[in-house]
Amino acid sequence: MTTVVRHLRAPSALLALGLLALAPVAAAQPAPTGTQAPPPAPTGTEAPPPAPVGAEAPPPAPVGPETPPPAPPGPPVAWPAPPEGAPAAPDPGAPYPGAPPPGAPPWYQGEPARPAPPVWARSPDGGAPASDARADAPEPAEPAPRDIAHLVQPELGLRLLAISHDGFEPFGNRDVNALAALALGVMFYPLRVGAFALGVGPEYDVGRRAGTVRGDKAVLVVHRLGVPIVADVALIRHVHLFSRIAPAANYLHGAITDTAIDRSLVANGWTWGFDVSGGVTALLGTVGAADAPDLAFWASLEGGYAFAGEVALSYQPAEDDDDPRSFGAVALPPVAPAGALSRIGVGVSF
Repeated sequence: MTTVVRHLRAPSALLALGLLALAPVAAAQPAPTGTQAPPPAPTGTEAPPPAPVGAEAPPPAPVGPETPPPAPPGPPVAWPAPPEGAPAAPDPGAPYPGAPPPGAPPWYQGEPARPAPPVWARSPDGGAPASDARADAPEPAEPAPRDIAHLVQPELGLRLLAISHDGFEPFGNRDVNALAALALGVMFYPLRVGAFALGVGPEYDVGRRAGTVRGDKAVLVVHRLGVPIVADVALIRHVHLFSRIAPAANYLHGAITDTAIDRSLVANGWTWGFDVSGGVTALLGTVGAADAPDLAFWASLEGGYAFAGEVALSYQPAEDDDDPRSFGAVALPPVAPAGALSRIGVGVSF
């Protein structure tokens, strides 16, 4: 009996060992289809169940503060209508000039950009709409300056002096006691402020008048060297007004032909002078650009009065080494080259 029991216990032990060896293999095998696997043990926080396949994913949770919803659009703005004759507004649906056409390659740069059409908006004072400053409007041309800013102006003219002094009567006549003189000068304009210019320069006049003294022929020559100071203002580009003062020195040379001797009686003398005058200058023409010409030609007309001191001329024969005779002097009344003056001249400035 004991032997039978031992034979029966030995196979049972072997069977138990075989089942223990097969247990891990059975645990690794998947559960059969149709049998739901048990849920995993909870770890403290239960995970949400996965979304079913095909269902729409929920929106992600916001990270920061919640964004406020956009404000609803307001009423449409009623823009004023453009004034009559204004260009029409561009079509909003039309492509902007220069945009690449449909299907253009990536390297397409488009047409050159053109200025935007005028945009009409209400003026700041609430009145009629005004055009945008970007509108294609021609720029106003700058007006030509009123003055031609040249520095040097040579002048040539004729100076007429009406001498009313009694000492001039032997060289004139009772109807006209005038001395005509050729006038030369050069004016420099170093100072210019707007339409105003200040000039200074030398001038030289020489005039000659012939008459009779006690039946003999007499000649009087007047040389004048002055330094005029001129104030010039341009009324318009072609017309200027000016005033002039001119201190001067006058040199008088007289000669009387005496038929009794073979020599003339001569006399010389110096005296002061001072002219006060004014006039108008007009532009005759220019050479070069209209706004900055290279040369400008002028004509001037002037009137005023010449003041001068008297000079006594004592006429006697000139000395001659071959003729030892001595002669007396002939004294004439003092003469002063003073009186009303007028001048007409032309000049060129550059």
